Amino acid sequence: MKVATISAFLLGAAYAQNGAWQQCGGKGFTGTTTCVSGFTCSAQNEWYSQCVPSNGGSPPSAPSSAPSSAPTTAKPLNPTPKPSSSSSPTVVPTNAPTTATPSTTGFCDLPTTLKWTSTGPLAQPQHGWVSLKDFTNVVYNGKHLVYGSVYTGTKYVSTGISPFTNWSDMATATQNIMPFSAPAPTLFFFSPNNIWVLASPTAPARILPT
Repeated sequence: MKVATISAFLLGAAYAQNGAWQQCGGKGFTGTTTCVSGFTCSAQNEWYSQCVPSNGGSPPSAPSSAPSSAPTTAKPLNPTPKPSSSSSPTVVPTNAPTTATPSTTGFCDLPTTLKWTSTGPLAQPQHGWVSLKDFTNVVYNGKHLVYGSVYTGTKYVSTGISPFTNWSDMATATQNIMPFSAPAPTLFFFSPNNIWVLASPTAPARILPT
């Protein structure tokens, strides 16, 4: 049994060696670099190494050109693991963030109490109406154009107030029922078409005569 084991070991060692003048190295070579007894692996060029006599000798000519196909690059035994998709790389800022100093320009102390004054109603509903509200105002040719909502006691309608110059004149300006309903109106001038528009959240927009 011991004889068989020793024989198998010697046979394996013999197969793991390159014979005389055989290739034993070079780029892309993946075999063993060990030569049989009496021979040494010697580099002939970057692509080719061969087993030559240890005491010298004339070896066969080595190939002088690179092989026609690129050598296969051996994969590393322990490749670098890729980062998992669940982990995110930590980004380290190159410069420390700077904290801006808030400016105190424009700040002031608030009063402890707030008061307001009123001149009273600018106008009272006319013609026996119950309320007058929801004003919209545009200054045109130096006068106020004011529209609003009126509650007559039975329904909401729209009113147009005669143009006036000063707000103090609004109380005596005539209030007129509009021929259409546009409660809580908004008045604006649409320059591209040169028209005045009276819009309402509860009724179609109306184009007013200029």
